[in-house]
Amino acid sequence: MNRTACVLINYRDPTEVLRLYKNIERCRWRDKDVYIVDNGSGSEVVARIQAEIGIRNTIVVPENLGYAGGLNAGIRFALANGAEYLWLLTKDLTVEPDCLEQLHALWPKLDQPAFLGSLTDLNATDNIYFHKATVDFNGRIRHGVKGRKISEIPELSDEYGETDYVNGACVFTSRAVINEVGLIPEEYFLYFEDSDWGLSARRKGFKNYVAYRSRVHHHRESGTFNTVAEYYCRRNAYLFKKRNGYAGPFTKFFELLRLRKSILKAYLKNDKRMLEILRTVASDVSQEKWGLGRWR
Repeated sequence: MNRTACVLINYRDPTEVLRLYKNIERCRWRDKDVYIVDNGSGSEVVARIQAEIGIRNTIVVPENLGYAGGLNAGIRFALANGAEYLWLLTKDLTVEPDCLEQLHALWPKLDQPAFLGSLTDLNATDNIYFHKATVDFNGRIRHGVKGRKISEIPELSDEYGETDYVNGACVFTSRAVINEVGLIPEEYFLYFEDSDWGLSARRKGFKNYVAYRSRVHHHRESGTFNTVAEYYCRRNAYLFKKRNGYAGPFTKFFELLRLRKSILKAYLKNDKRMLEILRTVASDVSQEKWGLGRWR
């Protein structure tokens, strides 16, 4: 049985997630259900989503649980309704018609797969967004492809490649993997939960891969400042190290020292927005306060 649940997350304006829903509906893989999880956006937004896709395909979460919490609600619902495979996607994607078909074709060929991603470009161009990631001995994540073109990376002519984790924008997995690895860690709220999930799977003997013949497009405006991303990425970097064995006796001290240096630079530049973010991050890291933070 290859029934696949495609789980999409929405928060607030549903325009983009409804666009993606229709895009996935046109995928050639027919044995699928597409669900939208609304993460506490309110009754008006839920009504708009249900008017477009129906009540059956809408999963309503009464409060914003973050990316991981929202996806976990969708995963639980999908598994309870008979899904054997799961395809988890963010709303800022467009997928190619054969994308899911390629993932299903590759999955049985892989050795102990946990999570399988798709080759991801930026804004439907030759610019790379994600094809693999590595986590170094200090717990720092490296992509190593900034500014690279897909056509310039020789390994992308292969069918697939291995990665330390799969970018959370597009993740394919199975019921069997969820049963072994568990759900997405929710302490992060946003950012780094995909990295943690991938490493958790590796510690259990699984491997993570990216399918280079399965293509998705990540849409992002250049030059825009994302307060939410700045806050959670900076805050969760230490949590990731702590949860995954990269934190030593002085890691927190040095993390806070780096934050204080960044705070000083922001102060000297009179960057009030960044100064507010950095001070909040430093306070949260010092208190080890995780989950939903100041920004959502």
